[in-house]
Amino acid sequence: MPDDRLSAPRDRLPIKVIMPKQGTERRIQGGGTPPRPFRTVDREYRTHLSNQVSVLREATISQAGDAGVAPARVKLLPKAIAKSHRPEHLFSSETCPIIGGGRLGELFIKATPRGLNRLSGIIKDSHSDQLIKELSSVETIEPVTPSDRRTGMRALDLLQRSPRGKDGFITRVRLFNFGTEGDQHGFVDDLTVALATYHAAIERWPGKAITLRQGRHVIEDSRRSRLATLFSFPWSDKPPPERAG
Repeated sequence: MPDDRLSAPRDRLPIKVIMPKQGTERRIQGGGTPPRPFRTVDREYRTHLSNQVSVLREATISQAGDAGVAPARVKLLPKAIAKSHRPEHLFSSETCPIIGGGRLGELFIKATPRGLNRLSGIIKDSHSDQLIKELSSVETIEPVTPSDRRTGMRALDLLQRSPRGKDGFITRVRLFNFGTEGDQHGFVDDLTVALATYHAAIERWPGKAITLRQGRHVIEDSRRSRLATLFSFPWSDKPPPERAG
């Protein structure tokens, strides 16, 4: 029986031998195409974001308390809400890291005076393709207001929806997790001091609507009359001032 491998030369494939240095070498570029921005990042847009950071810095000073840290909110463009577009290089551990998410296209960041200064510098001077793309995804950078914390509800409405306990209404408070142990403990300590002061003020001046103003540590009644400060109360023996009329 004849050997098919020998009798079918037409099935044989040609072999091309390439000697060293015979061909031309061409370097293959890696990394793919550079990131495409969602909008034009020009000087005007950088100034717009930088101004928002300046406003946030002033608000953070009044909100941060002794812990020196406060949450802030970042809103992204609708076409940049995918997780793959999350601006993790812009909001990093070197600036203001992302600590959570809210509604669709809403991120929460950890704001400190030092981190905001670094963030402002990156907004003004960064020129890498990745950072330009992340800058282009940002709609607003803004403080978290008391209304935001209560999801738009008034404090009175929130209490009326809460169950009543032995000493008043009972509600649950959910804190932001700032990640680092020292910052989180300081944040919890600030809240603990505020709650203890508020409880003591209610006992000291029953019947008055007590308000604690953050930043200045001032205890006021519903007429904005100063009753005491955190540093003089409850050890102060001064009676609450009365406003004429």
